[in-house]
Amino acid sequence: MSIEKYNICQICQENNPPENHYWKIHGLSIKNYYEKFFPKKDLYDKSPIVFKTPEQYELTDFNIKTNLKKYLESKSKKEGLDYLKIWLLKRKKNKNLIYAPGEFECKSLCFPSIKFFNEYYGINFYENLCEEIGLKLKYNYNQKIIYNQIPKEILVDTRESRPYIKLDLPIKISTLNFADYCTNPNTQNIFYERKEITDFCGAMSKEYSRFERELERAKNNGAYIIILIEVKYSDLLSIEYLPQTKWVRASSEFLMKRARDLYLKFDNFQMIAGGNRTECINLLNKLVKINDIQTFDIQYLINCKLII
Repeated sequence: MSIEKYNICQICQENNPPENHYWKIHGLSIKNYYEKFFPKKDLYDKSPIVFKTPEQYELTDFNIKTNLKKYLESKSKKEGLDYLKIWLLKRKKNKNLIYAPGEFECKSLCFPSIKFFNEYYGINFYENLCEEIGLKLKYNYNQKIIYNQIPKEILVDTRESRPYIKLDLPIKISTLNFADYCTNPNTQNIFYERKEITDFCGAMSKEYSRFERELERAKNNGAYIIILIEVKYSDLLSIEYLPQTKWVRASSEFLMKRARDLYLKFDNFQMIAGGNRTECINLLNKLVKINDIQTFDIQYLINCKLII
C-alpha cells in the first residue's frame, strides 16, 4: 500500500486531515480508524500490527524486531535486501530523507542495525543499498580507528553539574560556547555533551525547542556536537519501565522519534548510548584522541566492540 493512501481520509476523502479529524468528524479514535481501514499483519507471524502512532503504523511490517530478523532469515538474501530497499525507499519519501540512517537511528526503528547488515549480508551492503536509492552517507564505515590526536587538556564548561574528573588528560574549567566538554586545542570544533537518561528525556520533551536552538546555533558556528548519554541503548527503548524515569510521561517511542526528527534537521551532531558513567568516561578518553571523529558512526563502533 502506498504511503499516499494514508494521507486521505477513507471516509470523507479529506486530504491530510489532522489527527483529531477521525474522532471529531467521524467518532473514531485514530487507532480504530487505522485498524479498520488499513488492517495490517506482521509479515512473519501474521499477527495484527499493533497501532502506536500513524508514522509507526504506516512504516511497520513487524510487531517486534525479532520477527523482522526471523523474516529476513527465512528469505533468500536477495529477497531480504529487496524488502529492505523498498522499506528504505518508503521512509526516504515519507520523511524526505537526505542522509542514510546511522546505527543510533536504525536500532530505534523496525529495521536492521548496521551491525546486522554487515554480519548477515556482508561488509558495505548497507552503504551500497543507501547509495543505490540516493541516500548520502554521513559516516565512513571502512576507515580504521587511529588514536593519533593528543590534546593538551580537556575543557569543562562551568555549568557542568557532575563533571568527569577521572580523565586521562588534564582538565580545565572554562566557559564553552556549546555542550560540556571539548579539547584544547579544538581544531575541528567538536564538542561533547554529557546527558544522564533523565536529561535525555527532558531534552526530547519539554526542553526540545531549546535543544533544537542549541544545535542550530552550533551549526551556524560550524560546531559538531557528540551527545553522550549515560545508559545502555536498550534502556532508551524501555524508558517507561526504568525506576529512574518513572516520572516521565512520554513513551520511549515518542522520545526516540523526537531524536530521529533531530537527525532529519541537523547533520552536525550524533547521539550515543555509551553505557554507565564509568563506561562513558572511558569512551570520552578514547574519542578525544581520534582524528575526524565526526566521520565515524560511534554507536556502531560501540555495538561492534570496535571501541571499548
